[in-house]
Amino acid sequence: MDITSSLNGDLLLGFLREHTPFAYCNQTSLESLCQHAELQQVADGEILFQRDTPCERFYLLVEGKIKLLLPTNSKHGGRAIAIGRPGDGLNIASLFVEPAYHLCTSQSLGISWVMAISKDMVMRLMAESATLRLRLMGDISSQLRHMVFFKTGFLSKCAARRVMEYLLELVPEPIRRDDVIVVLPDQKQAIAARLLLEPATLSRTLNQLQERELIAVRHRQVKIPSLRNFREQMADWEQRVGRCAQGVD
Repeated sequence: MDITSSLNGDLLLGFLREHTPFAYCNQTSLESLCQHAELQQVADGEILFQRDTPCERFYLLVEGKIKLLLPTNSKHGGRAIAIGRPGDGLNIASLFVEPAYHLCTSQSLGISWVMAISKDMVMRLMAESATLRLRLMGDISSQLRHMVFFKTGFLSKCAARRVMEYLLELVPEPIRRDDVIVVLPDQKQAIAARLLLEPATLSRTLNQLQERELIAVRHRQVKIPSLRNFREQMADWEQRVGRCAQGVD
C-alpha cells in the first residue's frame, strides 16, 4: 500500500476493511471513522507517544513499522517488546486504563503513517459492533501478554539462558543425533535485538559457551556437540554465570 502517493478516502476505507479490527463495521461507520480520524506521518526514529503520558487517541498503523518499547535499567531508552505492522492498533490496551495513560512508548522504524482516532470514536464503534469488541479484546490480550512476558519472564533470564534457549529453537525437529549444527538466520545485531541484548553481550555470551565446549561457532554455523549436555547445563545457568562472574569457574 503506497499511502504516500494517494491519500484518498477510498484507499483508507479499503485498508480498514482488509487489514484492521474495524473490518466488520458497516460502511457508514467506516466513512465516519475516516472523516473524524487524522492521518499522521511519523519520521524515522520519531516517538509517536511516550509511556505514562495521557492516552486520548487510538493509533492505528497504516504503513511502515513502529516498535513498542518498555523501559529497562540500561542506558538506552527502552527495549522493544513488539514491532507494530500495518493494521495493528499500537495503544489499544492503554485506552482502557483509568485514568487512560500509555503503557509503553512507540518509536518509528523508518517513515510510518498512522491514523489517530479519538477514544470516544473507538468506544462508539465498539458499542455498535460485538465483532469489533471481540477483535479489539484479542488485540488487548496480545499487547498485555507481550508486556507480562517482557517484565516477568524474559528479563528474568540472564544472557546465557536467553542465548541457549534461542539456539535450541533453531534445532530441527525431529532429530535423532545428539550432535547438531544450526545456522543463525540473521546477523548478530538482529539476533541481539530479538533477545533484548547488546551485540557485544551476545558475542561475549557465545564465546563463554564456546569456552565451556557447549558450542563451536564458525561464522553463522553453531555446532552443539551434545544436545543432552547442552540442556543439562542450561538447567543450572544461574550458578554457572555466577561462578564465571566471580572468576572461580
